[in-house]
Amino acid sequence: EKDLARTAFVKGVKGLLSIVIDGDRNIAVRLWTPDGGCRDIGRVTSIGSKVQFLKGLSLDTADNSVLDRQARLFGSFFNDAVGQLRIGVVGAGATGSAVAALLIRLGVGHILVIDKDVLELSNLNRVHGARLSDVKEELTKVDNIARMATETDLGPKVVTMQSWAGSKDSRDALKSCDVVFGATDDHSGRIFLNRLAHFYGIPLIDLGLRMKRHEDGHVDVFGRVTTFVEGHRCLMCYGVMDSQKAADEALERDDPDSFHKLKEEAYVLGGGDPSPAVVTFTTEVACMAVNEFVAALTSFQGPHGMTPHRVRRFHAQDDRFPIPSLNPDCPVCGQTDVLGRADVEPFLRVVG
Repeated sequence: EKDLARTAFVKGVKGLLSIVIDGDRNIAVRLWTPDGGCRDIGRVTSIGSKVQFLKGLSLDTADNSVLDRQARLFGSFFNDAVGQLRIGVVGAGATGSAVAALLIRLGVGHILVIDKDVLELSNLNRVHGARLSDVKEELTKVDNIARMATETDLGPKVVTMQSWAGSKDSRDALKSCDVVFGATDDHSGRIFLNRLAHFYGIPLIDLGLRMKRHEDGHVDVFGRVTTFVEGHRCLMCYGVMDSQKAADEALERDDPDSFHKLKEEAYVLGGGDPSPAVVTFTTEVACMAVNEFVAALTSFQGPHGMTPHRVRRFHAQDDRFPIPSLNPDCPVCGQTDVLGRADVEPFLRVVG
């Protein structure tokens, strides 16, 4: 094995991973480095529509009465698993704050929260944990989540980053996550997370909500949860992203003067009137998303684990499961050569 590692490094390989599995499915993994050293890999996780620990899950035998009721349904293994996973939440607004609140109550031990914005008055009807005084003090949305976690006194470690999803300073933090929730309302953020999930093999649970009031007074309310893992189609295949809007959003962030000038000339898509938002709907969509996470760790939805794509029509009181048309040329999930490829130059093969 050591000779094989030396040969690999001569050929320019950055590292060699050795994996041994015996007949009882016990697994041993270690990483050889160019300096001739090696180190054991402490935890190995099988990632897909189900998330399974193959090695390194620490079983906590301590009495944890706080989480006893969910252990009665799923077993103590569930509490041990969620306590050791690192979960990313991108977007700390209406749906993101609800997702974070649910993850805290589930007993997730490590939570990363990324959002650029501060709390505004219009956020208070739906952002969990937000207060009127926070608006006056211009509290960031991520700090609101951190405070909410501290006040529960349940012990989660919360890391906050006040930045955009695709910013350089958030990359390493997101790469360290076991699962990422996409609760951002911008298309450029979704495009970034879509590629990140494919390149790094990180399960992505993306959620969204669309509400519309018609002139005759009736309303349409659609909630959506899409899970992107190996074996599922990506967000682009399901049509939940708009590349033109993503380009407009990037222009607005990087060069606001040019954005507003082009908007006046009707070359970019304007935001129009503010979208309606109701806390009951945003919270229920967050519940849908977190339940997919639970399904990845348990079999409560069956052996298939997470559902690829679910659309809840609140106004029609039903769930639908649209199947996208197969696109072998999809620029994301159709590119099998980068599935799990991890670090490449340029990052995610995106120039600029």
